[in-house]
Amino acid sequence: MYSTFGDKRALFEKAFGLYRKQVFSNAIKVINGDGSPIENVRSMVKCLEVSMTKTECKGCLVSHTLIEFGHSNDPITKRAKKLLDEVQAAFEKQLRAAKRSGELRDGLNPKDLAAMLVNTAQG
Repeated sequence: MYSTFGDKRALFEKAFGLYRKQVFSNAIKVINGDGSPIENVRSMVKCLEVSMTKTECKGCLVSHTLIEFGHSNDPITKRAKKLLDEVQAAFEKQLRAAKRSGELRDGLNPKDLAAMLVNTAQG
């Protein structure tokens, strides 16, 4: 393993990059899908529900990373926070579009809803 990756850190960073590509890139695609804005948000929530109810689901690597590294200035912490910010921004964009099109009732704040969705998904 060390001859391939060099050290534990390099292995972790490679795994984190792969996780981003496979999990978070797919999440952004679902959120920005071909459906109406609210349908796209609902599709992502449904994906989260399905994923989280699988017995082999052991949590989110991004959440575990943030728990492990805490408030450090470590580059991996910054990468993890950036991923969550990207998902939140995608949710917010769709929720704003849903509000403009009348799919989301007045009085609901897209930014707050997007933050709630990300926080709920991360546990």
